[in-house]
Amino acid sequence: MIRHGIKSAPLWDSEALRIVGMLTVTDFIQILQLYRNSPEDLKGFEDEEVCSWKEKLGCSGHLAHVEADDSIFDAVRTLSANGIHRLPVIDGQKNDILYILNYRRILQFICLFMASVPSPSFMSQSIRELGVGTFESVVSVVVDRPLHEAFALFLSLSVSSLPVVDDQNRVIGVFSKSDVMSLAEARSYQNLNVTVGDVLSAERDCIEGVYLCKRSDRLSQIVEWLIRTQAHRLIVVDDDRRLRGVVTVSDVVQFLVLNPPQKTKDVSDDHEKIDDFPEGEIIEQTSF
Repeated sequence: MIRHGIKSAPLWDSEALRIVGMLTVTDFIQILQLYRNSPEDLKGFEDEEVCSWKEKLGCSGHLAHVEADDSIFDAVRTLSANGIHRLPVIDGQKNDILYILNYRRILQFICLFMASVPSPSFMSQSIRELGVGTFESVVSVVVDRPLHEAFALFLSLSVSSLPVVDDQNRVIGVFSKSDVMSLAEARSYQNLNVTVGDVLSAERDCIEGVYLCKRSDRLSQIVEWLIRTQAHRLIVVDDDRRLRGVVTVSDVVQFLVLNPPQKTKDVSDDHEKIDDFPEGEIIEQTSF
C-alpha cells in the first residue's frame, strides 16, 4: 500500500477465487493496538499473513460494495450505512473490482454537475444554519497525549481524524488515520507511548496541514475549499482559533445526496457557481 501510495487494497481469496474484503489503515491501527502491550509480538507482526491479521481482528469477510450500474445515491447510502470512506465498484458478472469510489471523487462529480446549472439557494447558507458538520461533543486530542490514546479514539468512535489542540483548546494541527501510513513507512510504530506532538513534529513533511474555517462560512465556500485544497476535512474554529467543530467531505456529500433541503430555489439572478469565488478569499493553512 505504501509503495503504491494507496490507503486500501482489496483482498483476494485464492481458494474461493473471489474478493473477500479490503485491507485498510484501520486494520493496521487495530493490529498496533492489539500488540501494544506485547512489544516482542509486535516485532514479528510484519511477517504474518494478511489472513492471520483478519482472523485476529475477527473480521466477518463481508465486502460492502456497489455495482457499476448502481446510482450515486446507492453508493453514498452504502458508504454512510457501513461507516466507510472507500467503496469497491464491482463487475457483477466477473466479480472483479473495477475501481474504488470515495467521498472526494463523488464531491468532484457533484461539483462538475453543479457548475452547469444554477446553484440552489441553500449553497449560500452557512454550515451552521444547514447543520453540515459536527459542532457538539467534538472529539480532539491534546498535543502531549500518547499516540495509543489517539489510536483508541480512532477505533472506539469510528472517526478518521482528530484535531490536535493545546491546553487552551486552540487548534495547532490535525492527526488522521492517513497519517498513520507515515509511521508504517518509517517503521516507527514500535513505541506507541510517544506523544501526538512528537509524531507531528517528526513527520512534518509527510503529514498534511490543517485547513480552518468558521461556522458562518457558506456551504459553497466549504465545497470550494475542500475541492481546491484536496483536504478531507476542515477544522471549524472561532476568532481565537479555539476548536468549534469539524466538517468533512463525507458530511458535505451525505448532505447534498442524502439530506438536501426539500424546498429550495435556484439563485438564477446571480448564478453563483462553485468556481466563482474572489481570488483573495483563501483558506488559512497551517502546519504543526
